[in-house]
Amino acid sequence: MAYSHAIIFKQSPFQNKSGQDALELALTLATFEQDVALFFKDAGVLQLVKNLNGQIAGRKTYTAAFKSLDLYDIEQVFVCENSLAKFGLTEQDLIIPVSLINVQNWREQLGNHQRILTF
Repeated sequence: MAYSHAIIFKQSPFQNKSGQDALELALTLATFEQDVALFFKDAGVLQLVKNLNGQIAGRKTYTAAFKSLDLYDIEQVFVCENSLAKFGLTEQDLIIPVSLINVQNWREQLGNHQRILTF
């Protein structure tokens, strides 16, 4: 039985490896034809900011790999609009197209998935 997976990004990039681990998990699940949706909230929205440079923090810059989501048929990418606003960001600041959702829609969208993994 194939499950639908929601992967939630809540930490800023380069703070630790959780963002990179979450992205690698999403790509791996999609490789095995699992349904995957990505959710970005709190500092996790910073994962999607254009032109990030992990070398400044002494880490690998993995965030450009978000551009490859289409190749893996990962089409559901949700960003909490409150979190984006908190950091003074707009959709134009992000590396890929996303669906902005409010807190209520966040809960509804998560409810569509059998497995929820938070990083």
